[in-house]
Amino acid sequence: MRLRLWVALFACCSSPIATGGALAGSRDSPPATPQFADSLFQHQNWRAALRAYGALTRSEPANGRYWYRLGAAQYGMKRYPEAVAAWTRAEAIGHNPVVMYNLGVGYALLNDKDHAFEWLGKAVAAGFQQEAQLQNDTDLASLRADSRFAPLVAQVHAATAPCESRPESHQFDFWIGDWDVKTPQGQLAGHSHIEQILNQCVILENWTGMQGGSGKSFNSYDTASGTWRQFWVDDRGTVTEFTDGVYKDGALRFLTHSKAPDGSDLLGRLSFYNLAPDRVRQWKERSVDAGKTWTTDYDFTYERKQ
Repeated sequence: MRLRLWVALFACCSSPIATGGALAGSRDSPPATPQFADSLFQHQNWRAALRAYGALTRSEPANGRYWYRLGAAQYGMKRYPEAVAAWTRAEAIGHNPVVMYNLGVGYALLNDKDHAFEWLGKAVAAGFQQEAQLQNDTDLASLRADSRFAPLVAQVHAATAPCESRPESHQFDFWIGDWDVKTPQGQLAGHSHIEQILNQCVILENWTGMQGGSGKSFNSYDTASGTWRQFWVDDRGTVTEFTDGVYKDGALRFLTHSKAPDGSDLLGRLSFYNLAPDRVRQWKERSVDAGKTWTTDYDFTYERKQ
C-alpha cells in the first residue's frame, strides 16, 4: 500500500453514524486534538494514532476523515479486520473512491477476493484512476492471477486515457505518418509530418511548403458534438477553424465558414480520402453561393515516404 493514499482528505457528509466501541479503541483513552492525532499519523506512530483517532471518532462519529485514518492506523499495525471495519464507516459517510480502494486492499489482505473485487470495482466506478497504484500495489498480489483483475486495470486505463480506447478518436489515423505531398500534375508541393499527441487525443499536422511557408493543424474528435474539429494556423498569421467533421465511406469531411475580403460569406469544404495505406487525398473547396457551386482551392495527394 502506498503511503500517499493515507494523506488524501475528503468531504464528509453530515449523516449521523453510530459510534462503535470495538472500532474506536479503549474507552478511557486520553483526550486528543486533531492536530496531535495528525502529528502521530504523519510520524507513523500507529499505536498512539489509533488511540487518538479512536477518541476523535467517539467525539465526532460523523467525521469520515477520522474513521479513515483510524483504519489506516489499524492497517499500519496489520490489524486488517479492524481496518476494514473502520474504512467501512468512512465509506458510508463520504463515499470516497480512495476509501473504497483501501477496502479492496483490506479484503485482499484478508484473502476475501470476492469482497476485494467488489470494492475495487466500486472505487473505479466512483472515479479511482491511479492505474500504476492498482498495478504495483503489493497488497493486491493475491488478486493479480484472478481473471477479474486484468479487466479492472483495463477499465482504469480507459478512464485515464479515453482517446486511446475510443474508436471515433482513431478515424483519422490513416493520415498519421511522413508524407510527400503532390499536386494533380505530380509536382511536389511540400512535406507533411503527421503525428499523434496528448494520449492519442490530438492529431498534429506539421506542414512545410516547397515554395516557403509552414503551418500546423490540430485535429481532434469532439465528444460533445460527435464531430471532428481542425484548427489550422500558419507562419503568415492565417487562422482557419474547420468544424462538423464526419468520417463516412473512407473519408473525413470538414466544413468552414469565413469572410471574403469584400465581406461576403464563404463556405468551405475540406475532405480527406483514405485511398490506400500509403495514399491520402486532401481536397479543399470553396463556395460563394451558399453551396450551390464549388471551386477547388487545392487538391493534394499524400504519398507516404519510404
